[in-house]
Amino acid sequence: DQLKSSEKRATALVEKKTAQFLQGQKEVQDQLTKAQAENLTLTQSQKTLQTKIHELEKQLTDIKHENLTLTKENQSTKAYLSTLETEIGTLKSDQDAAKNQLRQKIAAKKAMEGQISPTS
Repeated sequence: DQLKSSEKRATALVEKKTAQFLQGQKEVQDQLTKAQAENLTLTQSQKTLQTKIHELEKQLTDIKHENLTLTKENQSTKAYLSTLETEIGTLKSDQDAAKNQLRQKIAAKKAMEGQISPTS
């Protein structure tokens, strides 16, 4: 009788420990499933970020290329403007020289007219 009672207690204890073990196993499995779902979400987020980074790197490369092109065009424009400024300076000097020659010719003509005037 005592043996049967001990056997029942042992069986009850085994069943209780088995139930606790199964409950713990279920909790671990639930945590694992949750962690796997979070990992999948993080992996997808990482792929999205990598794609965005790749797009931004491509945009940066395009912008650098455009900047280089604009810098070259700007340098060419500055060189052209410098050439135009030089030409304008030369034309102004030529214009001043022509004005001076014209003044001298007018002064010389007036001086000659003054010498040959009919009243002299």
